[in-house]
Amino acid sequence: MKKLRLLPVFILGLFLMSVNANAQQGKIEIGLNSQLQLTKGKYFLTTNNLLEKKFKSGFGIGAEASYYLTDQFSVGIEANFNSIKKYKKIKDTQFQPRSFSMLFKPRFFILKDKIVRPYVEAGIGFTRMKLDVKNNSDIQGLPKSDMNKTKFVFAPGAGVRVAISELVDINAGLRYNVVKDFGHLQAQLGLAFKL
Repeated sequence: MKKLRLLPVFILGLFLMSVNANAQQGKIEIGLNSQLQLTKGKYFLTTNNLLEKKFKSGFGIGAEASYYLTDQFSVGIEANFNSIKKYKKIKDTQFQPRSFSMLFKPRFFILKDKIVRPYVEAGIGFTRMKLDVKNNSDIQGLPKSDMNKTKFVFAPGAGVRVAISELVDINAGLRYNVVKDFGHLQAQLGLAFKL
């Protein structure tokens, strides 16, 4: 019985993957996305051990611009801002990690000229991390260099594009940002606009 219920979904999936979409080569695209991330890390305060090593969630926004070298391969630049949930460790002191990242991002689409196009990508760049501290009178000897740091990022990921018109795609993706002491899983959902 369950197999019969899944049959219409399977048929719809085959239909969407078989329908042709417009050629992409030579097109410029801009995208906007929202982000949800799951982080487990020491962040920057490793010497002071002020932050607990446990999972924290965060939200962010991002924008990207890309150019299609072929119908299946694009290169682009992406900028993101993320804010992680507050840590509370010493009495009433709160720590709010925030980050800004910039990535160069090649992307390869597995299917060509289809409405549903899965892809793989690998971003490389930097992230600038900042720690906002409220009521930090109890913190002694915290060096300024621990409050702001720039680190290298490698971000492999995968996702899917679904064309909802000739000029607009829905983008859904998942990637892991490899950052020293602050690696995090990031889910993205947004729109991409062809110019």
